[in-house]
Amino acid sequence: MAFENGVFTAPELNPSKSGLFSIIKPETYTATANQERWVRGYAQEFYAEPTALRNIDDTDSTIEDVYAATTKPARFIDVKPFFIEVEDTDSTFGLVGQDRFERVLKQLDAATQKAVETELWSGAVTQGETLGNPYLRDASTVTTLDSGNALSAERALALVEHKARSLSPLGEQPYIHMSADVASILKTALQFDKKENMIVTRLGSPVIIGAGYNGDGPVGASGADASDINKWIYASGHLAIHLGASEVVNDTLAQGYDVSGNQNDMRIKAFRSASVHFDTSIHLAARVDLTA
Repeated sequence: MAFENGVFTAPELNPSKSGLFSIIKPETYTATANQERWVRGYAQEFYAEPTALRNIDDTDSTIEDVYAATTKPARFIDVKPFFIEVEDTDSTFGLVGQDRFERVLKQLDAATQKAVETELWSGAVTQGETLGNPYLRDASTVTTLDSGNALSAERALALVEHKARSLSPLGEQPYIHMSADVASILKTALQFDKKENMIVTRLGSPVIIGAGYNGDGPVGASGADASDINKWIYASGHLAIHLGASEVVNDTLAQGYDVSGNQNDMRIKAFRSASVHFDTSIHLAARVDLTA
């Protein structure tokens, strides 16, 4: 490809400032063997589900059950990481001196948040490989509110936030997950916390507005498929994110040459390991009618 009049360099990539990483800062690792042991899978411990919570008078004659588990609470969950891959096809006749590896690494770094958000919401890898990783659409752990009836965005948020606090065994603050269109409709129901540099509800619950959030409801639920007027919001317990080092797959540019295409193209790939999980002691969903 010839450039007769010169080329301006590409602008810096700008991942969403209201996404998952604005609320939960990922734990990042180097590519050393000791640092990357978690990639083979790990167990995550949680404290948020005691067997019972009671108020008792000094004679033990009056007892009020604040919370009682219906089954033995899980102390640990097993988490299996996944991999994020970016592929960039470029001409072998590109800019002389351009660092093709740097280009794809920048793309991977910028795209990581959206990729993690997508797996957190939809759980496609988790479902496809029958893993135990928590994801927002997981019908086995989520409680669908108001029988899955479609509510206004304001009512759905109010219900999710109230129920999250009341159903949480320890009364913890929830994390709220929604797509951008739902957030835009909520207007003053959401605020920007300058001190914490994040979007929150009026009650202070952190709000994650993910570019990778498509708005689908729990797997198998009536009306689960998102549309321009039908979306779902979720509440979850505390989240954690782990990210491995970014690495280029190609050893050399020549290794990326697309022989089958025979079009003087080469494919440059970069990947990194990732995992995301949340405490399912809070896991609620509400359906939103964007026209209500």
